[in-house]
Amino acid sequence: MKLTGPAVGLEDDMAESNAGGVRVERWVRTLLGCCALMLALACEPALKEGVVATKEFHPAHTQMILMPMTVSSGKTTTITMVPMFFFYPDSYSVDIKKFNGKKWERATWWVDRYTYEQIVVGGYYKAKDDDLDEQPRERKS
Repeated sequence: MKLTGPAVGLEDDMAESNAGGVRVERWVRTLLGCCALMLALACEPALKEGVVATKEFHPAHTQMILMPMTVSSGKTTTITMVPMFFFYPDSYSVDIKKFNGKKWERATWWVDRYTYEQIVVGGYYKAKDDDLDEQPRERKS
């Protein structure tokens, strides 16, 4: 369809506008892909095997933290501090290190008691699938 009168040149403007939209869409997809990749890499500890630097036993304990809770009635907003309790059972950590050619990389893994007793400081350790990269805890109400 050929446009005439005041709409002449509108077809060219629409084509240019659409091309810009495709470029922005590609840019947004690329940016989201990069963010997802960085998030995936940040979530997993980089070091899964190496020389055992230290090993520690952490006795069971409970930790209380105060979390702010906001309640709004429409006219006023009230912030109340609510206590939250976290129970940390007996746990065992192993710090491993590995030299990558320029510097030492370190990681902490939380293991079961049997594995902890088998590990020797200065020995070699490779993390298993059931090892945790953070201290185990339970939330209590």
